[in-house]
Amino acid sequence: GLDITLGIIFGVVGLYLAFRILLYPVVIALDQSEALRTSWRLMKGNILRFIGLMLLASLTLMLIGALGGAIVGILGFLLEAISPALMILSIVLWVLFALAMIVLAWAVNSKIMGLIFLELSMKQERVLVIES
Repeated sequence: GLDITLGIIFGVVGLYLAFRILLYPVVIALDQSEALRTSWRLMKGNILRFIGLMLLASLTLMLIGALGGAIVGILGFLLEAISPALMILSIVLWVLFALAMIVLAWAVNSKIMGLIFLELSMKQERVLVIES
């Protein structure tokens, strides 16, 4: 029981730390100094919003993947029914679909990270202006 409890505690703490420094690639890409510190500061109090946004984006991508997979599966089945030699074309369609989904997921993730960074940095600037 102790191993499981400690594993859960360390897992939650590790996820919290990982989410707090999640924006560092965006900060590095924008050539700002102190990427980890900036990401840590921007994500303070925004982790649950980020998790919710990523869940919504993931569900959308899963829906697109399921619909696309069903279409490619039906096409593959029809091609195989026409001729077993066309099974190679079905495999090519699956590979192309998988590559398209990887590129789509990468693009959506990059866009989300960039928009979150912009929103949080604008919010941070507004707070600094109000305080001064």
